[in-house]
Amino acid sequence: MIFRRKYERAVEFQKEKMKGVEKASENTDIENVMEKGDKMAMVIAALITILPVCILLLSIMALLGYLFVVRP
Repeated sequence: MIFRRKYERAVEFQKEKMKGVEKASENTDIENVMEKGDKMAMVIAALITILPVCILLLSIMALLGYLFVVRP
């Protein structure tokens, strides 16, 4: 390679730069990132999102069951 020395220097620089990034990402456990009320907020948000869909699907299934079984 023509610029072998520059290439090696750039690779070494990138390796040194990435060492700091790896160390920083090791300390980002879910317990360290989340605050006190975040778990409860996530549970409430999931219930608000999922519960209406489940209720809708169950009522459609109950209606179909009523129409096909009770009213033949």
